[in-house]
Amino acid sequence: MKKWLTGMLMVCMLGICSASFAGDTIVFREDFKDSAAAMKKLNLDPAAWQVSNGVLHSLNSIDGGAQFSFGDANWKDYDVEFKVKRLEINPKDQHFSIFVHNNNVLGQEISGLRFYCRGNSVTLLENVDKKTTRHEGLGNLPKPMEVGEKSPWSMFKVVVKDSTATVYVDGALIGKVDNVAPSTGMLAFYAYNVKVDLSDIKVTVFSTSDKK
Repeated sequence: MKKWLTGMLMVCMLGICSASFAGDTIVFREDFKDSAAAMKKLNLDPAAWQVSNGVLHSLNSIDGGAQFSFGDANWKDYDVEFKVKRLEINPKDQHFSIFVHNNNVLGQEISGLRFYCRGNSVTLLENVDKKTTRHEGLGNLPKPMEVGEKSPWSMFKVVVKDSTATVYVDGALIGKVDNVAPSTGMLAFYAYNVKVDLSDIKVTVFSTSDKK
């Protein structure tokens, strides 16, 4: 009987610890199953984006861009994952970018980290007080991204923690950056001269500036 009670007590304690950890972690998820809710949740411009069949479609041409910003300016340590595919590209120049630690919506930000994918390479651009302090290549994709509606999805993941940022694509490490300027901020996505589909956006926030 003692052993049984001890075992039950341990299970309960583990359950409490797990619930506490889950409660302290903010998870932001969008699967695009509810079009109206997704448009509102991600602050999407209906002239630039459309949601259908669980997918977010950019409406820009290959000679233009589309963007959106979302999240909280207090987010500090977090990771963001999303699936992306390129439908049509401008062969002269094109890229899509994920911005993290943006202290404001895209276009009005003063500081932030930007990771952009041009062709099959990923590049980092760091801005502090409206000045570019770093612009360097991180690495190449594990395999070339195909173009077209029937092309496979690629899964991107960016992790920002303390003064380190790390990028993964399809589970493979692309690059790690140390000594980034301490910051907090929201996220943004930008497509330039490329039409994209996005799906399954997930953000896990581990700490915020108002709660460590």
